[in-house]
Amino acid sequence: MAIHRLLRPRVRASTDDLSANLIPVADDDITACFVERRGRLFASQTRCIYPLPVDGWEQTRQIELHWILRPITLAKSAEKLRHALVDGRSDEQQVRVLDVGTGTGHWVLDLAKEFPDVAFYGLDFVPIATRYPPPNVMFQVHDFTEEMPYPPESFDLVHARLVSLGIADMEAFVAETTRILRPGGLLLTCEWSRTISTNDGSEVSMRAPRACAFLNCLRDLLQARGVVHPSDAMILDRRLTAVESAVFQFPIGGWPEDPEWKAIGLRYLYTLTEYARSLVSFLEEELPVDAVQGLIEGFLQDIHGKDSLVSTYISVHAVRL
Repeated sequence: MAIHRLLRPRVRASTDDLSANLIPVADDDITACFVERRGRLFASQTRCIYPLPVDGWEQTRQIELHWILRPITLAKSAEKLRHALVDGRSDEQQVRVLDVGTGTGHWVLDLAKEFPDVAFYGLDFVPIATRYPPPNVMFQVHDFTEEMPYPPESFDLVHARLVSLGIADMEAFVAETTRILRPGGLLLTCEWSRTISTNDGSEVSMRAPRACAFLNCLRDLLQARGVVHPSDAMILDRRLTAVESAVFQFPIGGWPEDPEWKAIGLRYLYTLTEYARSLVSFLEEELPVDAVQGLIEGFLQDIHGKDSLVSTYISVHAVRL
């Protein structure tokens, strides 16, 4: 039986109806989207360089991460989001939002409640979002490192959060997301730095040497696979203007004195712990099992046992000319 609203592109749609040329993903096709390795489920596309699994454990981690990030980062972008979706738009066109690398779809589902008149689309390699979204939400399966199945100037907002692990050519990716943005549309990208630091000015390589060793090894292996490193420079298209960035630091663990940040730090510590465990399969493709075990154990001992460690999260906004 076909899955409602979970659709795969057949050909590029017209600007009037982006769903006109889509067909439902059949149950057999859903199964074919996944492959099992070392007891975890991964995207089955042979060209996919994304190193993390896409199974229930990883989905739980991503959902927890969404609820950690939402109250802090959304407040910074709320005014820009409202302008892109309401204040800055005319009544003549259907307002549309695309979430690239949508994963479980929680970012889309969250905003779809707040903006019921906006049409939301979630795009990803694999169908792990809900099969029964609300009427103003549609999830689609497509390799977003290739040309996207939309005509130029289709969307008022394109959101891409934590997609860099699956992208080898960020410049081409930004060019493609810019192509499908309407003039005046907003591009919003968000990425974690792949390093950690301290909030007290101490040298992190001395404070948490085993955590640094793990992250440095991961950086080198990802680079060898062709995965780009996230940075502010990822938005480099001449069709984009008003580029702004916001930097957030999240505590790793329960060391903050403030109760709210202590709770955030403990929740984030959980997601970082599961992140390391989710990388086991990728690391074991490149390193001996004993070496992988040692790297992960050292990383976990440092992030669970050292105070004042923080991770940096960078959000970048840009407007389409």
